[in-house]
This record gives sequence, structure tokens and C-alpha cells, in this order.
Amino acid sequence: MKILVIIIVALLGLISIVTLLLVPSQQISMQQNIPDINKSVVGEQQINLILYSLKAYELHNPPLSGNTPKIEFVIDGEIYGSEIVKGEIITVKGRKGEPDIRIIMSGEEFLNILKSDSKLYFQESLKQGKTKIELLAGKTELFTKGYLSLYKEITGKNFPV
Repeated sequence: MKILVIIIVALLGLISIVTLLLVPSQQISMQQNIPDINKSVVGEQQINLILYSLKAYELHNPPLSGNTPKIEFVIDGEIYGSEIVKGEIITVKGRKGEPDIRIIMSGEEFLNILKSDSKLYFQESLKQGKTKIELLAGKTELFTKGYLSLYKEITGKNFPV
């Protein structure tokens, strides 16, 4: 019996270690790299930083689908596409497939969000009409990809029904 308990405890410990190694922890790695990110320009790293602070890494594919979550930023007319793949946020200049949501703002507003508490400033920016969010995918698709919690992070409100 003691041997069985020891084996089970050892297996649980091994599973925990493997999980830590295999599951990406972007929030921790991003926080470690924050001082290296220039907060006075608009770019892929800066968009990733905002998305990480809003917990966009929690978005996921719908069940049994390879259709990854995609967010498009339009900043002073420049398009940046972000895709969330297994918890990793990948942002490029230009479109990255068909976006689920689009976030539109000026470069000045983007930098203000970047330099502040992203979530609270984002909410204020939306209220003042300086930032706009367009829901492009259907509500069912947004729901199955996990956008409800992201929407609440950004707006401070529940997802529109």
C-alpha cells in the first residue's frame, strides 16, 4: 500500500512538472521582458503587451476546430493582426486572416493605454469614444473562443446579448 501511495505521489509530481514545462506562461515571460519594450512607439511588441495585460492569451479555438482567435488593431489607419495560438499571442503588421474583433484608435490613444494601467484606461477610452470595438464574428463563435471574458476585461461590461 505504501508503495502505491509513493508511486501516485511521484506521478502527480511528474505531471505537475510536465504541465509547467508544456503549458506556455506568456504572462510571466512578458512581465520579465516589460522593461525591454519601448513604450513610446506603436508596434507588434507593444500590441502584444496590451493584449497580455488584458488576458487575451486565455482565448482559444472552438471545440474541434482549428479556427484560432484573431484580433485586428487599426491604429492611425495602420493595421496590425494578432492571432492566439495555444496561449501564445502572435502579432504582425498587416492583416492576419479574418479577425473576430477589431479595435480602432489613434496612435496617441494607443500610447496612452500602453503607458497606463491598460485595462482601466482602455475602459475610459471606450466610454469617451476615443477607442472603438467592432465585433466581426458571430456571437456564437465569439462565445466558443472565450471572448466573453476578454470583452469584460476591455469594457468593464458584460458581453452584449
